[in-house]
Order: sequence, then structure tokens, then C-alpha cells
Amino acid sequence: MLLLIRVIVIFFVVSKVQAVVYTTRSIHDVENENVVSKAVEYINLVQQRKYPYRVVPPVIPFSSEAIDNKVGIHGKFIKFRPTEKTSGCFIAVVTREVCCI
Repeated sequence: MLLLIRVIVIFFVVSKVQAVVYTTRSIHDVENENVVSKAVEYINLVQQRKYPYRVVPPVIPFSSEAIDNKVGIHGKFIKFRPTEKTSGCFIAVVTREVCCI
């Protein structure tokens, strides 16, 4: 887990980065939600910026049926369990507000 957190943090160190999309084929929370949460917590603590990073729900078009049944949508993350046709996946978007462009 520590290595994954370090990899994510590298992207946040670049001052012009406004968003990072983190995706894995893992279905384990320790490799997904926990990694993203710890990376965001760490970089916000270290950088102490006016506009901290935060996890936001990905904007991906889902059918109204999928949204109603919460298929793939789990809070601020998108998760699909493995099936006969897919190996599953996890998607998180971390962004920060910009003060001026």
C-alpha cells in the first residue's frame, strides 16, 4: 500500500496538476479507497495549499437504471466487481479547485 501511495503523491507534487484519475483492476479496499484517501490526506498535510485536493465523483455517463440501482457507483468512487466478462475495476478522481486560470 505504501508504494501505491507514493506513486499517487508523485503526481500531486507537480504544481500545475489540477486532477488525477486513479484506476486499478483491483477490488480490494486497501488498494483502492484506502490508497486514495491516504495519498490525499498526506499531500494536503504536506503542501498546506489554499485549495486542497479532494476526491470527487467521476463524471461518467451511466444509464438512469444503473444510477437508480447504484450499479458501479459507490459514494465518490466507481467500482465494478469481476464478472464472467470483465476482471473488475476501481476509479477515483482527485481534484482541487482553481483560484484563477
